[in-house]
Amino acid sequence: MTPPSTRLAYGAIIAAAVLWGGSIVAQKLALSGFSAVEASV
Repeated sequence: MTPPSTRLAYGAIIAAAVLWGGSIVAQKLALSGFSAVEASV
């Protein structure tokens, strides 16, 4: 069994990575969607 503090640390790191990666994906999607709208206009 791992101590709770270690699990908390891993959880925080994983949560940060997911949020950071998700924001990058969202930015790329928003940028590609915006450029597609811009091109169609």
